[in-house]
Amino acid sequence: MSPPSSNLRSVRRFNPVPRIRFLAVLAVLAASVLLGRLWFLQVKDGPLWRERAERQYMISAELPPERGEIFFSGRDGIYPAAVNKDYLLLYIVPREIKEEQREEVVRFLRDLLGEKFDEEKLRAKLARSDDPYEIVARKLDVSLEEKVREQAPPGVYTQREKYRFYPAGALAAETIGFLTPTGEKGRYRGVYGLERSFEKFLAGKDGSLKQARDSAGRWISLLDREFRPAEDGADLILTIDRAVQTAAREILKETVKRHRADRGSILVMRPDGDILAMASEPNFDPNNYGRVEDQSLFVNPIVSHTYELGSVVKPITMAAGLDSGKISPETTFVDVGFVKEAGYTIRNSQDKVYGRQTMTEVLENSINTGVIFVEKT
Repeated sequence: MSPPSSNLRSVRRFNPVPRIRFLAVLAVLAASVLLGRLWFLQVKDGPLWRERAERQYMISAELPPERGEIFFSGRDGIYPAAVNKDYLLLYIVPREIKEEQREEVVRFLRDLLGEKFDEEKLRAKLARSDDPYEIVARKLDVSLEEKVREQAPPGVYTQREKYRFYPAGALAAETIGFLTPTGEKGRYRGVYGLERSFEKFLAGKDGSLKQARDSAGRWISLLDREFRPAEDGADLILTIDRAVQTAAREILKETVKRHRADRGSILVMRPDGDILAMASEPNFDPNNYGRVEDQSLFVNPIVSHTYELGSVVKPITMAAGLDSGKISPETTFVDVGFVKEAGYTIRNSQDKVYGRQTMTEVLENSINTGVIFVEKT
């Protein structure tokens, strides 16, 4: 047997364990990354992706409520103070109007709108031949609806919109307040007066409708739908009496004018606290609040401003004296024109001296010294 050749190479054994471990670590890392991503998608961001998926096959719509209305009281019933009124929105669809029909549209809208007609703006809108929608006028009377439907040339349409309307105008504007747009389409909120103070009460609650749709965007009526009806706002009936409010405002206007005063306010209240009238001058028309330059007119000074009570407290002091039995309406005292108290000399208005006066006359003449007499009796 021949000896082994010196040219034979030595044999090295292959050990696969390190590679297997390396691949196992890679597999664990990959699985961890994958599981982490799945956790983010399904748990952390799950609601977001679920909402996006639902948008592709679900139709949802908000159902706005009807705002509650406000009413004055009256001897014969209630009278509207703030109501929801239908108006017309007038619009054109330029792409439906041929070039040779534009003059007909201009003539029709000129006759329809009268002073509200702006020919230059209308022609600019008609020139946008591919435009599907251009507003021409808002807040038109609904009586024009039939005329537009029957006589309007092609491409002229109307739709109804609801706006807040104040039938009594400025009668109690600073008390009732008004609405302004919120920025969302068709949404308004109260910003002054009762419209603001009772916003949640008047506004109601939104409803909603949610249902699946097919690839063409049509409702799938066989599937269940989620429907929550809107809750309309509640009506507000005031203790303010329309007739008393009207009379009080006229008296206030005349008084402010006669005394050449900058401002004036009047409040009529029953003994039980019911307010029958509340008015201030100058005031504004809430149907046209945008034309008011002095926004301080929007604030009701009777409930929002501070001022010295003055002689308003005299009936309260007199009532306390009557209630305690210390005085009666016929009780008399002699007025000498002043009273010295705590180092001060208190006089009557314009330094008047009234002499002997009953308690009734003290109130009638607003005598300062007489009220001090009641307080000290």
